[in-house]
Amino acid sequence: MMTREDNDFLCRVEPGTPMNAAFKRYWLVAGLSRDFPQANSDPRRSTMLGEDYVLFRDSNDKIGCLRELCCHRGASLCLGRIEEGGLRCIFHGWKFDVDGTIIDMPNATDDRFKQRYRQPAFPVVERGGLIFVYLGPREEQPPFPNWRWLDFAPEQYFIAPVIYNTNYIQAIDGGADSSHLTTLHQDALTRQHPVTDNNAFRRIMADAAPRFDTYATEFGQFSAAFRTITRPDGSTYETCKTSVFAAPSTVITNGAYPDQGTFAFFTPIDSYRTIGYLGNYDSAWTTPEEPLAAMRFMSLDPETLDRLGFSPETCDSPGRASRDNNWYQDREGMRNGRFTGMPPFIPEDIIVAESMGAIYDRTQENLIPADQVVVRIRRILMDMARDVQEGRKPIGLRSPVDYSNVYVGEGAVEKGQSWQKITLPEEFVQRERLEA
Repeated sequence: MMTREDNDFLCRVEPGTPMNAAFKRYWLVAGLSRDFPQANSDPRRSTMLGEDYVLFRDSNDKIGCLRELCCHRGASLCLGRIEEGGLRCIFHGWKFDVDGTIIDMPNATDDRFKQRYRQPAFPVVERGGLIFVYLGPREEQPPFPNWRWLDFAPEQYFIAPVIYNTNYIQAIDGGADSSHLTTLHQDALTRQHPVTDNNAFRRIMADAAPRFDTYATEFGQFSAAFRTITRPDGSTYETCKTSVFAAPSTVITNGAYPDQGTFAFFTPIDSYRTIGYLGNYDSAWTTPEEPLAAMRFMSLDPETLDRLGFSPETCDSPGRASRDNNWYQDREGMRNGRFTGMPPFIPEDIIVAESMGAIYDRTQENLIPADQVVVRIRRILMDMARDVQEGRKPIGLRSPVDYSNVYVGEGAVEKGQSWQKITLPEEFVQRERLEA
């Protein structure tokens, strides 16, 4: 059972909180490359951990991330002009490059002022259609996490940004919890669709009460969901499906082989709102229609997200699906065979998370063994924040991690077999198991 103090410690991410400092020690997703389609694209605001930043692409096609408010007199640089080599504040014309260096200062004739001041700027890496930013101390900057799908061809993955009007941990809980799939997502997993035309989803639906195990690692944990499957001859076996949690907020699930899976990068906007960069990747995809089919299956297509108000562009619209309108739940559809009365899959996750309130009071939970995966993720996060608070390196940053070898899998586990040797990357199975 979690205390109120622990729940507050876990959930609060505003400046000055331990979790804010901890998140800033990692690379976070701040935006999408497609929002800056060409050199000199318009600047855009990115709010992370309760603080505002501005992203822009300069004339050299480089992405920059600066503190939003100008270091001169505080005007928003999101109002600024993108000009040759940088971003110009419209208040007094100070112009900054992607590193925060002042390259023009029209209202000062003494060039020494250009060297004296600097706009706070942050390291950026652009990979796989995502813009990653490091917000922490420069001397603590970690290596970039080289997830294996970040170099896939464009037709082998898709990314959809979604807004949760909840704390980040509620988004993670839903993404990492395999035991809800058979119930909450049954409308999706049982309908006829090209994506569900495989045995993996049938195995999920075959057992609503999976058992779990976790395997702690240097970056977070692998978790395994075991389901009992009955063969045509009446005999049974267990199937093991793994998922990954990587500190501070990455979840990977639903892969049958190393180059296939579902990913979620969750970035806290503040303590009450989260943006999830969700998507699927599959090296077997060869045409744009395949990721599009997966996107529609998960209800991550722009039309559905815009209609519900779950996209960044519509999340503040008056008609957003919310508690006030009961998230537009279709009770008539439920009476006619649909289980949730909601658009299937990801919108169901968002709605359930939001139904708990912006910050759920975990002192009211009544936990069972099926909840061990999310409980251990919470422990990882709290230990991560305490480590940073006490001057120690947090999980994932103590030793090099090759994230290209971190993936999920599925396999049959016969009696006496080790699920780790069947479904986990060999690199991690060979190492001594960490205490979960």
